[in-house]
Amino acid sequence: IDDQRYGDVGYTSDNSSVNTPLIDWYARKGLILDRHYTAWMCTPTRASFMTGKYPMELGIQHDIFMPNTEECLNEDETLLPEPLKANGYATHLVGKWHLGYARWNCMPCKRGFDTSYGYTQGEIDYMSHQYQYYNDFYTCSYDVETDTLEWEVLPHLADIYSMELYRQR
Repeated sequence: IDDQRYGDVGYTSDNSSVNTPLIDWYARKGLILDRHYTAWMCTPTRASFMTGKYPMELGIQHDIFMPNTEECLNEDETLLPEPLKANGYATHLVGKWHLGYARWNCMPCKRGFDTSYGYTQGEIDYMSHQYQYYNDFYTCSYDVETDTLEWEVLPHLADIYSMELYRQR
């Protein structure tokens, strides 16, 4: 839901052409957040969600992390899955990461997630799973006790719609 604006879902829209029945159903059954802030791009919003801090506090309020750079969310920041995991929860990320991938320590499975399944960049083609000209669809897991990171790029899943892959997961 990053990059989503207030009126982009049925339960907040004045436009009858916005049809989001499943999201509207979840809203009726759960909690509606109607007083919150999101950044105008995905990296600052994701970083805020994961740390509980404003993008300005993290120094990343202006843009996204660009591909093939050293950019990475500060490794000293505690991310949401870390206290969850410390309290006995299983932690899994499905979908887009986009918080840096320059070093293994930037990756989701080294930032508190037991497993991750998706892509590292800000966008991929939903069928080929490519960003520009490389495959960016992967799975990873991390074993803290043995300090072992398992990482696998999944090019054999090309031509399967990514949302279907997430649903199967």
